[in-house]
Amino acid sequence: MTVSSSMASHDGFDSLKDFLRNEPLNKITVSKAFYELWKHNDIQSEENDCNHLLEILNELMTENLDNERKHHLISLQTVDKTVIICEN
Repeated sequence: MTVSSSMASHDGFDSLKDFLRNEPLNKITVSKAFYELWKHNDIQSEENDCNHLLEILNELMTENLDNERKHHLISLQTVDKTVIICEN
């Protein structure tokens, strides 16, 4: 089973997806996304958690979200935001 197929059925990831779909944009940050991920899932390795978050963000890009939300979610994937958190 691949990471993405196992993620699709996991309730904790559904909670994160709902957060990213519905939360006001000014409240969606990389750190809050990790917090939402960890509320329903055990903290994994930094690399694993970062990969999960990036995969979920990519998955949401295929959904019918408004352009402003998509641009905000894309901005969370930028190297200077996500990689810095994942490397510290």
